[in-house]
Amino acid sequence: MSTLPFTIHRLDRSRIVLTVMFALLLVASMGVAGSSLAQDAASTDGHPLVGSWVIDAGDSPALASFTSDGIAIDVESTGEVGIGTWSATSETAGNLTFVIFFADDESGISGSIIIRAALEYDEATDTASGTYSVTGVGYDGTVYFTEDGAVTASRVPAEGPEMGGNPIPALVVGTPVATPAA
Repeated sequence: MSTLPFTIHRLDRSRIVLTVMFALLLVASMGVAGSSLAQDAASTDGHPLVGSWVIDAGDSPALASFTSDGIAIDVESTGEVGIGTWSATSETAGNLTFVIFFADDESGISGSIIIRAALEYDEATDTASGTYSVTGVGYDGTVYFTEDGAVTASRVPAEGPEMGGNPIPALVVGTPVATPAA
């Protein structure tokens, strides 16, 4: 959802695999711990924001998922992964927070990118829209940048293999072109 004012160098493949494995273990352990905490928090079971979404904040798409346990996962098109939480603020709306860690070897800057958003679900279109803010913070507390904007989200549909060869409309950016004949 954001554009950094500096370049983040790509991690090597083994670090990416380890990061993904750690994130999956973290999500699994949060699910076990969250089951006992779910009784204390407002339930998001059946909330319309639960699911996976294509997020469009105007630059490049991202994928986000919200679980009924309040876990939020964000995967940016550039490969960064954010983990966070979300909570319902009404029967059709919610607030969310993602954290993405970064390290720029060239500048020596490292820290976190914090994405906060408020989404409102629209049943008529099965989409959500809202506002967001992004804050880049160094580990020493230095705020490197902030950005605010509007966001739209389209639900990722559950489709069978018969849909193979077709794009998911929310992932089409720009003018669609014809699918080549097989």
